[in-house]
Amino acid sequence: MGAGRTSRAGFPAALLVLAAGLLAGCANQQPTQSGFLSDYRSLRPVDTFGKILEQRPSPSTLARYSSVYVEPVANRLPAEIAPADAARLAELTASALKAELGKQWTIVSSPGPGAIRVRSALTAVRKSNPPVNLVLTAVAVPLINGGLSAEAEFLAGAPPRRIGGISWADEGRLNPLGYYSELEHPRELTYDFAHAVAGALDRPGPRS
Repeated sequence: MGAGRTSRAGFPAALLVLAAGLLAGCANQQPTQSGFLSDYRSLRPVDTFGKILEQRPSPSTLARYSSVYVEPVANRLPAEIAPADAARLAELTASALKAELGKQWTIVSSPGPGAIRVRSALTAVRKSNPPVNLVLTAVAVPLINGGLSAEAEFLAGAPPRRIGGISWADEGRLNPLGYYSELEHPRELTYDFAHAVAGALDRPGPRS
């Protein structure tokens, strides 16, 4: 019986050790260099966290344009992400990009000399781990969340030339449902990526 009590007493502690190891190994989604962008050397960290690396177009360059064309979002995700899930994430990203950029720019349905072209790709996804999270919830320790990495490049002019780019990553935090659905956090993060892209293309002057 003594051994049984020790085993049961040690169970939460073992879970804490397991959780610490898992969190240390996978709770830090990083920006990628997938090869999708034509240049990474010009990207610079936006803050000390290093989750956003970007090259912002100059205000004088942005002032020459009034519209944006969002290309279909490419997938450079690993094979363990099912094609249907990857396609859905790409659709959500494209929709979010149009919504966020549409707050400042006219969104056009085809490229043209007066439009900035936004080409983007999803480059890494980390699923949450619902079975482990259910166990960890019982001992009130931090949960294992999902993450997303994505890249975008901004082209303008004729012929198109690069005027900026971004490599971005983040983890889900505020949506508890994401801990119990493998891709809920990545789906939600598509909007955060779109917001970061819109920030990099922050248009001079008053917004519509």
